[in-house]
Amino acid sequence: MRNELLPKHKAVYQPLPTPFQLSNEKANVSLVESQLESAQAALEVQQARDALSKELGPLQLLSLRRKLEVAPPVVFARQTTTKFRPSASVSGETDLPKPALGIQGSISTSDVVDFLRQQGAFDLETDYSEEGKPVQLNRLTLAQINTACDFVLVAESQNETDSVDKLGRIKKTGRYTLVAHILPSNTRARVPVIVRPTVASSTTASTASASAPASSAIMSGQTRGYATSTKPTSMESSMRSKLEAEFGPQVEVNIRNDSSKHAHHAAMAAQGGGNGETHFYVHVVSDKFSGMTQIKRHRAVNALLQGEFDRGLHALSLRTKTWKEEGRTTPGVQAEGEQESTVSI
Repeated sequence: MRNELLPKHKAVYQPLPTPFQLSNEKANVSLVESQLESAQAALEVQQARDALSKELGPLQLLSLRRKLEVAPPVVFARQTTTKFRPSASVSGETDLPKPALGIQGSISTSDVVDFLRQQGAFDLETDYSEEGKPVQLNRLTLAQINTACDFVLVAESQNETDSVDKLGRIKKTGRYTLVAHILPSNTRARVPVIVRPTVASSTTASTASASAPASSAIMSGQTRGYATSTKPTSMESSMRSKLEAEFGPQVEVNIRNDSSKHAHHAAMAAQGGGNGETHFYVHVVSDKFSGMTQIKRHRAVNALLQGEFDRGLHALSLRTKTWKEEGRTTPGVQAEGEQESTVSI
């Protein structure tokens, strides 16, 4: 009777998990979740590529490859971190500096792709072209381009190992190649990319500015090309054209690029030092500022250049004056006075 009243199963002691075991289990769960998320993201990308491949079809994919293969070299002009002495080649063109020089900011694949898109490299033919027959073109969006292609920038010189950083951005002058992997057709096209120093980066430019008159040596008004070999689209030239169009012929616009002085700031460092066209000093002299306070003058200029702020302009240091405040005569009035004195003589 006594044996029957005793429990038939013995209690098993299970110790509580240690903190190390708990953290290890949590890490394993997080790893599995990240792997599942990565697999889900890869599946969604593949589905998007398959859908885009069906939407474009073999004809447009062939047109994409052909247009990238025949695209002319993309030339970027950038301010360098050090001065150099230019040398002319046999053909008369200025050679690229050797060794390569560091540039202010960086050039990413998106910069090259955006320029190619503006030049029509991603305007695809939707039908077989025939002589005398207009062909409808389908201009791919940036989302479609990034879905259909993978882009990588590669330096032509194997000696310059640090020309392209770990994020795939160009950091020095030289010759590069944009490798476009067209994923739906599994083909590759290569576009030459050349990064040249601006004229302001040469020692001859500094010598010329030193020998110039004091009135023109205060501020340099030269155009700094941001990119392209065919249509320069400099931030500085864009601002200059807008200011001259707004304030008329009797205006003096002086612009100085101060981007290099701010490349080390936190906001610019997060962008790789900026694109070399983020901070400018702008001096505008016009009688249209008469009767306006400094705040209203600055607001007028900032509103006029809102498009440049949207394109990446970070800050402006403004000096807005009338001709009288500058202690100078309005150009038109001065020219008429000179003409009258000449006639009287």
